[in-house]
Amino acid sequence: MVNIEQEKLNEATYMLLEIKCLARLGALASESCIDDNELQLQDNLEYYFVLRQITNLVVKIENLIQD
Repeated sequence: MVNIEQEKLNEATYMLLEIKCLARLGALASESCIDDNELQLQDNLEYYFVLRQITNLVVKIENLIQD
């Protein structure tokens, strides 16, 4: 039982780190000072997909914690 709980905690911790990274990347990529077209978000659709990925990870964490 303890191993399952620890595994869930490890998985949630990893997803939270991924969320934090995605949020920071999204914020950086939306800044107009970025000259690299590969890094800069070109339109709201790309930003939407980043936010959608963050939302999906949060839902996964919620489901993981509730199980």
